[in-house]
Amino acid sequence: MSALPEVYQPIFGHPELSYQVSRPCRDRLESVVQVYASLQQQLSRPLKVLDLGCAQGFFSLSLAERGATVHGIDYLHKNVDVCDALARENPHLKVTFENCRIETAIMRLEPEQYDLVLGLSVFHHVVHESGTHVVKALLKYAAEVSGALIVELALRDEPLYWGAAQAHDPSSLLERIAFVREVARHSTHLSSIARPLYVASNRYWILGGLVGRFDSWTVQPHALGEGSHEGRRRYFFCTNTVAKTYRFSHDPMDRNRIEFVREKAFLTNPPPGFSIPACLVAGESSTEGWIVTERLRGRLLLDLLHEGAVLDHRRILLSVLEQLAALEVAGLYHDDIRTWNIFVTDDGSGLLIDFGSISAQVHDVVPPGNPFLSFLIVVRETTTGAVEDIAFSRIIAISPHGLPQPYHSWAMALWQRPLHEWTFKFMHETLLKTHSVISEPASPQPVEPWMSEIKCAVQARELRLMDLESRTTQAELTALQAQSRADQAEAEVLATQQSYSWRITRPLRWLARHLRLKG
Repeated sequence: MSALPEVYQPIFGHPELSYQVSRPCRDRLESVVQVYASLQQQLSRPLKVLDLGCAQGFFSLSLAERGATVHGIDYLHKNVDVCDALARENPHLKVTFENCRIETAIMRLEPEQYDLVLGLSVFHHVVHESGTHVVKALLKYAAEVSGALIVELALRDEPLYWGAAQAHDPSSLLERIAFVREVARHSTHLSSIARPLYVASNRYWILGGLVGRFDSWTVQPHALGEGSHEGRRRYFFCTNTVAKTYRFSHDPMDRNRIEFVREKAFLTNPPPGFSIPACLVAGESSTEGWIVTERLRGRLLLDLLHEGAVLDHRRILLSVLEQLAALEVAGLYHDDIRTWNIFVTDDGSGLLIDFGSISAQVHDVVPPGNPFLSFLIVVRETTTGAVEDIAFSRIIAISPHGLPQPYHSWAMALWQRPLHEWTFKFMHETLLKTHSVISEPASPQPVEPWMSEIKCAVQARELRLMDLESRTTQAELTALQAQSRADQAEAEVLATQQSYSWRITRPLRWLARHLRLKG
């Protein structure tokens, strides 16, 4: 012990040697054990653990005491000597130690070698030495071959020599891993700044004491949802569950935060007559929220329409209207009624999803801004199979002209009433009474061909505008990339000129120029 440069952690089994430790670690151990216990329950066995930068072995030995088989590595020989001595004191524990660098230990990992990898306050040293790109690659590989990671990351704001090298957002070091959640923040002995502790995995979501092994995951909620929610939501699909995570911004009006609060409240207290999947867990922190529900059996209506599937349009629309009417009775409305927010179950019924879009406000998030008119657009898309994602085209699609029967007659009857008298209950009742087959199609009114031509003209204009906007955006992006390359080159030249090697070779460069001039 006297040979150690620092008693960094409590010495396992020796409270008499732990009274002046730099970092007590009990709070971190509690967070680590919670994740360990959840994974152990999922796998129904003790875990195999790798402790990167194990220091004096506190976490390694503490997890071994809970039944784990642990291998700790540290680059400092004196730390490993202490760990080996403690392991000899506790021969009943399955724990070994090795003098090794973090990079070496990670790159020699084999698939399934470890269930859990710890890396607590060690990666900032690698960032300082080798850069963030190296650490991102190391963490990505560790997650690919192991069950889960628990990492504590230092912050750029910490007033230490390695601070400036750290990432502006520490979680960006984990951006190549599917599931990432901040589980806690813990103080250090180096400054008043608390460091985030993350759990990350390419196999499991770990939320609220539950663990699920996911088969697939995405940041895109549906086929037309590229870029939705600024990429701050992730969806994890297991055999029987779906987990959704939300990352919050600092804006109090952040829609991610607002919709999470709505969804959590709705799932815990749905109105009578509204069917929802069972909510297994829902929780939040200051930076993120998460919800896990049972997985329904079926497909998104949008995907089925794109595939040209044969559907019972009437059954789907009636069941969705019935749910909208049930919401209406409770004073609630859905502000994003779209084909991608309708789930067609295996029995052919339609279920409204995206419960975070349900509130007491009677509006829609995009034009035409009215939920009743938005439903008419869904009727057109469902019955024709053509899903419009262009604002102007959506507005035109509220017209009953061009709808197939019996929906044409149903929509024409709706338009005979003032819009302020429309209700989802009325829409449901009238569609229910409308015959599913009308023997003689209604003769087109003179205005209908005109409306059709207007629609085509506006769509063509909108597409031209979109093409022009796309070209302009691409040109701006190209200019920005060129400027970025120029700025980077300038920064590299400046860094070279300020480097030690540049300064000490200055006389040689002067001499070379002088000789060239003389020659």
